[in-house]
Amino acid sequence: MSTLDIKTKTIWELLSERGRKVGVINDPCSYPALQVNGFLVCGMLWPGGEQPYTYPESLAAELEKAVPNYIVDVNLHNKEKIEIAKELFRSIDTRLQASLYLMKQHDWDLFWTVFTESDRAQHRLWAAWDKTHPRHADEPEELRTAVLDLYEKLDAAVGAILAEVEQETTVFIVSDHGFGPFYAAFDLPKWLLDEGYIVERGEKAFLKSALKKIGVFDEVASVYKAVRKPFEKEIAYGTNKFKSQEASTEDYFAKLDWSKTRAYYTLDGGIRINLKGREPYGIVSVEEAEELKEQIRSKLLEHKFPNGEPVFRYILTQQEAFNGPYSHFAPDLVVAINHTGYNGSLKGNKYLMPSNHNTGEHTPYGVFIACGKNIKQGQKVEGASLKDVAPTVLYHLNEPLTIEMDGRALTEIFTPEFSTKHPVERKGTSYRQPLSTEGEEMFEDEAVADKLRSLGYIQ
Repeated sequence: MSTLDIKTKTIWELLSERGRKVGVINDPCSYPALQVNGFLVCGMLWPGGEQPYTYPESLAAELEKAVPNYIVDVNLHNKEKIEIAKELFRSIDTRLQASLYLMKQHDWDLFWTVFTESDRAQHRLWAAWDKTHPRHADEPEELRTAVLDLYEKLDAAVGAILAEVEQETTVFIVSDHGFGPFYAAFDLPKWLLDEGYIVERGEKAFLKSALKKIGVFDEVASVYKAVRKPFEKEIAYGTNKFKSQEASTEDYFAKLDWSKTRAYYTLDGGIRINLKGREPYGIVSVEEAEELKEQIRSKLLEHKFPNGEPVFRYILTQQEAFNGPYSHFAPDLVVAINHTGYNGSLKGNKYLMPSNHNTGEHTPYGVFIACGKNIKQGQKVEGASLKDVAPTVLYHLNEPLTIEMDGRALTEIFTPEFSTKHPVERKGTSYRQPLSTEGEEMFEDEAVADKLRSLGYIQ
């Protein structure tokens, strides 16, 4: 996944096209750095090494001089949790230094900086401070307050940034999700295999069918090991993670009998139907696909945790979850597991699995805070969506929303004086023209990206 795979323009691209100055730091999906009217410092997807991570490229030298040992992204792979915590705290320091420096040294109409450290900390360190988590006792004593300490440090960083902006500057503080404990996951690949939606090719499949009848199916499910491998553990980081996942999923797909496999699980966390005319070896007709999706959804929704809570928060079809000309790239079924539904023993359960390297997981509700010259004080926002953030920022800058843009401008947060003078307008398009493939050489190994595209994990 990279900026080359995103089909629509980011808000900083839209503003750049309209002649507005932008500054972007550490947005997760900003590598490789595309040209903007201003500057951009990449985030999570940067593969490391000598690959450029800024636009313009010369900005990297300026940034590294101003902020020695700047951390583009913390590599969590194969590290002890205490070391991870220390690096996350250091990362906040360098992100804050970079934000303050670039904010002062460059002109901008939109300044966009992302602190990802709270996300990483809660994924890995949630159980350390959550006394109710089953793995709390196993976590290092030194990390009991790490998550809360990190939030205090982030709060101080926000305060430091606010102290440096002009009083009339409008500020939005936004998180794209909340956080909660991760107790258990559901083993979708195994369930699909057991239900016969995934079928192994070759003689082993017949042997397995016979062995299943005498109760030793699980002991010889070699295909299951291949199916599980890409999903069960963190196997690398950055581009190397893509390489490992690509190799594992290729092995997984090679073991399947595509002439009999009707549905399969992919790395995007969904289920795809092996649809005729769309998948390389599709066997399911369009008419059969609708019935098959409903059958799979109905069966999965019957699953409960031992305490009676549903295993799944929801299961949506592609049509229910997405719209637009690129929605067909999404999974046919979007599966949201209720990770917080049960924190008891999972012993003896066939499909429920305890959390592995992560003990915290995303929850649906995030944070939206706004303050500034044209913002009402004390106004509570009801029913806001993540999709409303970009429209609201554009509206505040007196810029029209695009025709296709999802979400709405949250006009209710603005003063009547501002709203009366600035009706919501829409014009222009969010869709990009196909980008030149010239920039794709910026990948450490473009063959990895090609393979991921061919497997359907990036488009």
